[in-house]
Amino acid sequence: MHSEVNKTTIEVSKTDSNPAQLLLTKKCYTCHNPESDSHDNIITPPLAAIKKKYKKTYKSKALFVSEFSAFILNPTEERAIGPTHKFGLMPKIEINKLEAETIANFVYQTALPYPDWLPQHWEEKHEGKF
Repeated sequence: MHSEVNKTTIEVSKTDSNPAQLLLTKKCYTCHNPESDSHDNIITPPLAAIKKKYKKTYKSKALFVSEFSAFILNPTEERAIGPTHKFGLMPKIEINKLEAETIANFVYQTALPYPDWLPQHWEEKHEGKF
């Protein structure tokens, strides 16, 4: 069942000693919470959904990592992967280039946890099957 796998992944990630996973948990999951209860209760999209949009837009790993890390280093409307009207533009966070690239590489190559409601929401509001 998806929810059991999802919760297990999150629990492991909180104790994982992988530096990239620790950065992701510390810098990203504060806002991009994979444990949110519903789309109505989120402050920003789950990171797994953002990854899906980036992978669709930037086909190669090099472009994905370059654009993803550039955005988290300096979020701008021009760099945003989708409309920012619902959640607003991501605020600038305290992060350096190496950390941003580490997170971008990890996100690209890792199956990220996501909330149970995301697949149905994606099918209803976005590009089909999640």
